[in-house]
Order: sequence, then C-alpha cells, then structure tokens
Amino acid sequence: MIRADAKRDRPLVLVVDDDANSRLLTRAALEPHGFQVAEAADGAAAISLCQEDRPDLVLLDVLMPGMDGYQTCAALRRLPEGDLLAIVMMTGLEDIDSITRAFQMGANDFITKPINWTLLYFRVQYLLMASRALLQRKHLEEQLHQSQKMEAIGRLAGGVAHDFNNLLTVISGCSDLLLARLPCQDPGRIEIEEIRQAAEQASSLTRQLLAFSRKQILQPQALDLNKLIIRMEKMLRRIIGEDIEVVTVLTEDPAMVLADPGQLEQVVMNLAINARDAMPQGGRLTLQVDRVTLDETFYQCYPEVQPGPFVMLTVGDTGVGMDEGTMSKAFEPFFTTKETGKGTGLGLAMVHGVVTQSGGVIRLASKPGQGTSMEVYLPLVCQEMLKDEQALAIEGDLQGARWWVSDLPPKN
Repeated sequence: MIRADAKRDRPLVLVVDDDANSRLLTRAALEPHGFQVAEAADGAAAISLCQEDRPDLVLLDVLMPGMDGYQTCAALRRLPEGDLLAIVMMTGLEDIDSITRAFQMGANDFITKPINWTLLYFRVQYLLMASRALLQRKHLEEQLHQSQKMEAIGRLAGGVAHDFNNLLTVISGCSDLLLARLPCQDPGRIEIEEIRQAAEQASSLTRQLLAFSRKQILQPQALDLNKLIIRMEKMLRRIIGEDIEVVTVLTEDPAMVLADPGQLEQVVMNLAINARDAMPQGGRLTLQVDRVTLDETFYQCYPEVQPGPFVMLTVGDTGVGMDEGTMSKAFEPFFTTKETGKGTGLGLAMVHGVVTQSGGVIRLASKPGQGTSMEVYLPLVCQEMLKDEQALAIEGDLQGARWWVSDLPPKN
C-alpha cells in the first residue's frame, strides 16, 4: 500500500456505499469545506482504491451487497498499513450487537443514519483530528522504542569496542616490536605482517562500533559540504564503476556545516557504496546538496533536531530498493542484506552514529524496485556563527599569550 501523501493539500475521504445518492450527498457535504472525496460502490472497489492511495478517513456503509461493511472493514485492516486507516461505519442499525461488531471488525467510530448532512463536516473534522493525534502518538512510541533499543545496543557495542581496542593495541604493539627486531629478509616477517594487517582491519571495525555508539572522539570544524563532494567526486567515480552514472547537484551558496571532515567523508563513502551495491545491473547515483528550513512538522517526527536552517545531503540510487521490514532495520548494527562475508552490517550504523553525534538526523525513503534515497540533515552554520567561533578562537589565543607573557621572568 502506498502511504498517504504527506504533502496532500486537502484531506482525502473515501465514501463506500452502494447507494449513489448517499455518495453524492456525502460529496456535496464535504467538498465545500476543503475535503477531497473519492467514491466506491462496494467493498472490492474500496480495497483497490486504498491499495493505490491511502485515504485519511473511510466512511463505510454497513449493508452492501456481496461484501458487507463488516467484511470490508476487516479486509481493509489486513492491508499493509491498514492499521493506519481511520474507518467510520455508517449504519441505520442502532442495536448494541451491531455497534459492538463494528468495533470488533476494526472500526474507529460509527455514525447512525439518517445522517445530518449539515453536521457531517464537523464530525469528520473531529474524527480526523483524533486519528492524527493517535497516529502521532504511535509514531512517537515507535521512535522511543527504536531509540531505546539502539541506545542499549550502542552501550554494548561501545563497551565491546573499547575492550577489544585494548587487545588490538597489544597485538599491534608486539607485532611492531617483532618487525623492528627482524631483518628485512627474514621469512618470519610475512606472518607477522599478516598479523599486523589483520589488527589494522579489526581496528577499523572498532572505529565503526565507536561511531555507532557515539563514543568516538570527533574533531568538528566548519566546512562547505559542496567542496567536500567536489573533492570526493573523482574517487567516487572510480569506486562506483563505469556502469553507474554519478550525478552531483550542488548549491550556489556555501553549504556550511560543523562536522568532522574525515568522518563526514566516511558517511558519504558508505552511502555511495551501499547505493552501488543496490545497482548490480548499473544505474544512476545522485549526490545532491540543498539548503532547507525544517519546520514544526519535521520536528514532530524528529524531535531530536530543532526547527531552523539545515543542509540536506541526498544520496539517491535507482537500485532494487527496500521493503518496510528492511527499512525498519537498516540502521541496526550487524544487519545486512549482503551475502555472508560481503558486509559487516556496520556501515549504516556508523553513518547514523556520526550524523547523530554531529547534531543531525538521517531519513530513509525507499520502495522495492524504485530505488532508495538517504537524506542527511546537518545544521547550517551561518556567517555570524563562524565569526563568533573565530572570535572565540582568537580570544583563546590571546589569553594563552597573556598567560605565557605573565609567566616570563621579570627584566633586570
């Protein structure tokens, strides 16, 4: 099922009724108040329409030939994302058994006939507000659950990485000492160099774990994301391969962010490599930089960032895409869709950690067969902030100079 369009100008109400006059009256009652109204004469048509575009609310008649309202309601709930539908049963049956059955089949509310067409708008408006409040609460609960899970895994990963790094330090140090003692032509150097190389590879994994757990020490500095993409473009083209077209779209104005350049390069590299792997038959990789303003609506979905000016980096591909199940686990450590031995499952987890630690968020959009889009949002650094930062740095240098001068011995 396709999600409801978040940019839809007017709420979409689907009225399901075998009586054409009832559908016409419902349209006449709602459209003047800014609603879009779609019609279905039976349950099968309603299910088909919901599969194409999820409405904001369904007004569902109970007594219909073939599939009645109860059966239709149950079938709508079984659709992917069917639990997000607001379903209101319209019935002339006021007995408690009929009303109870409506709720058992998944209805959110019911309206008894004959319908007061003048008051229908106010009733639908109220039901939409209640439905949106419930959806928002569910979304926030899911975010909280995911955040708690990731935080727990992050603590575990950070602890493991710290202890493992101590062991690697001993392995690397002993390898270096042995290599320093052996002559260049000694055949034993080959095995020791293999040990040293394996320790370096393992060390890179611990860095990814630390980045995911947000315990890696970053060295942020103001940088233009446009220039970073330009600097990486040639290297990316070599890594991605000739069968994939690389397109870069940059902003005219500087896209200044405060981030660790090396870690941000790793973010871009990981996203680009993931995109390449999703296009085994070739395709197009797009890296686009935009300056955007995040509003209150975005803040409600991602409360970890405040509304305001941001830089958005979009890494999009035309690859195989992801289903809902894969998307929900994409940023979890050690989760990978690649074959055994071809991925650690830490790439996107590291990306998520670096972006979060840099004060941003990352948003994923994908559909099977329609490619994937990764959107990285980082706070925009304005000129005033840069001036303040430079002034603080100069003041720090002056204070250091004053301290050094005051510590000099007095002249004779």
